[in-house]
Amino acid sequence: MASNALWQRSWGWKVVLYLFLAGLGSGSFAVGAIEAFSSAQSFVANLGIIAGTFLVLLGTLFLLWDLGRPTRSIFALRRLRVSWSSRGTWTLTLFSLFGALNSILRLTAGNGSLPEFQPVLDGLGVLLAIGVAAYTGVMLALMSGRPMWNSSILPALFITSAFSTGIGLLVALVSLPGNQTPFEAMEKWIGADIVSILLELLLIYFYLSVNFARAPESVRMVTRGSLAGPFWLGVLGAGLLIPLGLEYLNLTGGGSPVLGFVSGVGLLTGGLALRYIVVFAGGRAPVLAGNIRFLVRPGV
Repeated sequence: MASNALWQRSWGWKVVLYLFLAGLGSGSFAVGAIEAFSSAQSFVANLGIIAGTFLVLLGTLFLLWDLGRPTRSIFALRRLRVSWSSRGTWTLTLFSLFGALNSILRLTAGNGSLPEFQPVLDGLGVLLAIGVAAYTGVMLALMSGRPMWNSSILPALFITSAFSTGIGLLVALVSLPGNQTPFEAMEKWIGADIVSILLELLLIYFYLSVNFARAPESVRMVTRGSLAGPFWLGVLGAGLLIPLGLEYLNLTGGGSPVLGFVSGVGLLTGGLALRYIVVFAGGRAPVLAGNIRFLVRPGV
């Protein structure tokens, strides 16, 4: 009963999809833009940048849908100096504009050369992509009344997850039959993702450990309650540990594109499950009144 009372119900699946798509898109864009520094028009670079821009734009549509009145986002741009919401809106807007420009240049370049300022555009895109990934965590971390959200670990966790899911998406797409890019071209990114997965596991441990002292009921809901299935099976199992094993096989020569595709899909599953859990475990903190413990506006 307590577990259900702690469910957060103000934000629903549209916010979950925004957090997932914005993180996935910013991560794949960052990978593509970094790849472009060594191979400006490679398949991985173009795919990461174009797909990443599209996914962030799609995620933004879900966020605007959740707002109900999309024009509200225009007013958020006016308070840049004092509001993190305004800074996040500006970051998202600038990323969308520069990402769209970058994508158009790549789509229209064909076999021709990209403009001389392309490296600058790619570098700026990486910085904005990190900002977008970070803001998906900052947006929740600023909620002081919700201890599962109000954590400085959350932005770092979402950045790491964004990078990992971005790699997972590109590995899965490169693994598809008929793709002319050799699967071996993703080896360095698979190695980077192994590091990302290990870091993400560490961040999840600290995130739950720190929050257990502040919101034990919410942590129990994640590890033993109504969110335990998505956590153990979705995040840790399919989303991190299985991809970690498969990527190790691929990196050591015992894998294949099929395993690469499976690990990529697993990473995407885990990234979505992580946002789902964080959003719905973000109920308001219990407070003490004498010897009586109760919830402030339970379930909101």
